[in-house]
Amino acid sequence: VLLCLGVAVLEGFDIQVLGVAMPRLSPELGLQPMQKGWVFAFSNIGLVIGASIGGWLADRLGRKPVFTMAVLAFGLFTLATSLVHTPVQLCVVRLLAGLGFGAAMPNMMAVAAEISAPGRRAFTTAAMFCGMPLGGGTSALLTQLLPTGFDWRTLFLIGGTLPLLLVPLLH
Repeated sequence: VLLCLGVAVLEGFDIQVLGVAMPRLSPELGLQPMQKGWVFAFSNIGLVIGASIGGWLADRLGRKPVFTMAVLAFGLFTLATSLVHTPVQLCVVRLLAGLGFGAAMPNMMAVAAEISAPGRRAFTTAAMFCGMPLGGGTSALLTQLLPTGFDWRTLFLIGGTLPLLLVPLLH
């Protein structure tokens, strides 16, 4: 359950970090206002598709393997965000990260509920939902703790590395 909560926090971090990093990455990539909107849209499109497909895949392949692969995907593609140099690359990696976020979400909830003691399932479900905004708030807080003028890529390096560290523990 704690690993699922950790994933929820990291997923919240990774979903929100794009908005936190946008003021720094936008000038470097030369993003126009409409392009910024598309970047956010692609992230959300990926999330919706991932959530739809993630549950379906879990019914066929098992929740734990799909959950683990989804965490691996959002970690890798969040990490890949730190390597982009064009608006198109940014849209592609955020779409793919969104697929991972979306597939992880329903499976995280299901796995946490399944392994939780029957009398603690409501608490476990509530904790999972609290983890995501906690992670989102952490992304904004982190910008206040990093040195002034930090590179926006730092946020994606952190947001991508931490889920990858959890992947071996999810087996």
